[in-house]
Amino acid sequence: MIICGASSYSRDWDYKKLRQIADKIGALLLADISHPSGLIARGLLNGPLPCCHIVTTTTHKTLRGPRGGMIMMGKDFENPWGDKTPKGETKMMPTILEAAEQYATLGEIADIMRNVFGEYK
Repeated sequence: MIICGASSYSRDWDYKKLRQIADKIGALLLADISHPSGLIARGLLNGPLPCCHIVTTTTHKTLRGPRGGMIMMGKDFENPWGDKTPKGETKMMPTILEAAEQYATLGEIADIMRNVFGEYK
C-alpha cells in the first residue's frame, strides 16, 4: 500500500502519477485528505477519488463539525467488506466514523449537507 497525504502541504498531489506507480507494483493507493479536503471540495486542488483506491478524511477539521472521519473507496476498487449503499451498490461505499452521541452524528450530517449545497466558501 502506498499512502499519500500531508499536513500543511500547500501544493497539489499528482494522484494520477502515484496511481501509475501503484498499478505498476501491484499496490493499493490510499490518500488522506484530512487537511486539504476543503480546498479539494472547492476545486482549488485536485481530488484523489478518480485515482485512489481508498481516501480518508475527517469531518471536523475543514467541515467545522463534530469530531469524526470518513473512508471512501474509488469506483474501480472492489469492495472487500461487502458493504452496500441503500440502493444495493457495492462499488462506492463511504463509511462515516463518528462519536456515539446522537447529536454528534446529526451535527456531522448537517455539516456535510451545508458543504455539499454550497454554503462553504
